[in-house]
Amino acid sequence: MNIGIVGTGNMGGMLAKAFAEVPDHQVFVYNRHPEKSLHLAQSCPSISVLPSAEAVAQSAEVLFLCTRHDDAVEVMATLLPHLSAHQWVGTTCSSIPLHEWSDESPVTFFKCIPSLTQTVRSGSILFTMEPDAPASESCRLANILGGIGMPVRIREDQLRIYSDLTSCGPAFLSQVLLRWAEAAGDTRHITPKEAEDMLVRTLIGTARLLEAGMSLEDIVGHIAVPGGVTARGLESIGDASLQLFRRLHETTMAHQQKAATLSVSEPNA
Repeated sequence: MNIGIVGTGNMGGMLAKAFAEVPDHQVFVYNRHPEKSLHLAQSCPSISVLPSAEAVAQSAEVLFLCTRHDDAVEVMATLLPHLSAHQWVGTTCSSIPLHEWSDESPVTFFKCIPSLTQTVRSGSILFTMEPDAPASESCRLANILGGIGMPVRIREDQLRIYSDLTSCGPAFLSQVLLRWAEAAGDTRHITPKEAEDMLVRTLIGTARLLEAGMSLEDIVGHIAVPGGVTARGLESIGDASLQLFRRLHETTMAHQQKAATLSVSEPNA
């Protein structure tokens, strides 16, 4: 299958590398800064650099637009004349309403929110389609995305919260662990680097427990003995952690709403 990717920044580059590892897939990429695409292609023989976004669009069965929000509308307008009905076109820009593009072309449009975990062919990859999209199309797209992760179809209004948990999730979890390591270092009984190493090993081990069938609640229950040190530690976390993550979700939602407002007020941005 021919996969096209316009924009090879963090998300685009990640998708290119992930799809390039799937057997019988050829990946075509374009970036307005050629050195980025060339550097990416040097890492994998299945990635080919093309001279323009239009060339990528004409070569791909499935096209991913991985541009910044400010560039997405302009790029899409440029590509529309080069698209045909048999193609699939996805955008990683969550703030642009899907119907705005679906009304402009007969191609099948979708939104796709990948995660860094797809570079190791793991984790959830989100996608959303128009509500009236046939189940057969949803299944076909899920099969395509299933080559690099676990596809999860969601509603468009769910994109933000799901993205926080999947696409942003590895960064959020890593930052929490870095801060924990820093706090452990403040005890002066361990260095932050030593604490980070311990936490990473613990995280990997915990993931394997989950893969073996344990739930998060099971893990807490197996370790936290009533009145014991773990239970006391959990009490110290209390509602503070709940408020922390509520604030996180409020912040990301506010940022997306601001971007969506700019998209409406500046349609040619």
